[in-house]
Amino acid sequence: MDAPGTVLFYSFKGGVGRSTALAACALHLASEGDRVVVLDAGLDSPGVGSLLGGLDGTTAAWGVVDYLLERPIVEAAGLDLDDYYHRVPSSLLPGGGEILVFPAGTPGGGYVDKLARLDYGVPQGGQKHPFVALQALDDVSSDHVRQATTSEWPWLAGVRTRVKGQRLVPWAYDEIVELLQSDWDADWGSEGYHVRPPESAPMPLVEYLLELGIFRRRFDGRIDVPDLYLFGLRLRRKGGVRRGGEIRTGRG
Repeated sequence: MDAPGTVLFYSFKGGVGRSTALAACALHLASEGDRVVVLDAGLDSPGVGSLLGGLDGTTAAWGVVDYLLERPIVEAAGLDLDDYYHRVPSSLLPGGGEILVFPAGTPGGGYVDKLARLDYGVPQGGQKHPFVALQALDDVSSDHVRQATTSEWPWLAGVRTRVKGQRLVPWAYDEIVELLQSDWDADWGSEGYHVRPPESAPMPLVEYLLELGIFRRRFDGRIDVPDLYLFGLRLRRKGGVRRGGEIRTGRG
């Protein structure tokens, strides 16, 4: 039996209808009699879970964020995934299909704190992401950055080289300026190509990267990197720290 197909819905920015398109696609496939699993990997802007909730809008008590935090425990104990998904009522699916929904998590209830403790950056030692969607995003990001450094923005290879001293984002503004300042006069290309950055100093370069969408400014002024560039620049987000000698799960 062939493995089921996987479709990744991705957008460069929020608020463009990604969750709505995903929900509509799932409903259409189910109306044709297909069995569909929907996984909300948009952890910083969840929405699919509520769009594909039950009759009264209820969703699973836990979600993707909780699973990623609890994964070592779930696998060690051989637990099933019943806590992390809900089923769209069959009465809403006249075609006889089925939709299972893994929401990102439950808004409130410490969701932001859980997200801060989560590390879903670049896997180490050749390991795969726990979800196919995140592995696909890793592949898309790597391909996107590779193409950019060989065509439109060859100097981006120099950015990647200079930020390797601090691979955890977000950075303080002064921190990323200092990282880009290192070896400023050296070559910014890859494979021996002589390339210079498009700006004459680190601070204007940071502003240009923000303008291009390669960097983004957080509400607290720190500089983050969107997922489309995160993995390709070999970066990861802060989080996933083991504190005080105990494993912190998503439910405390």
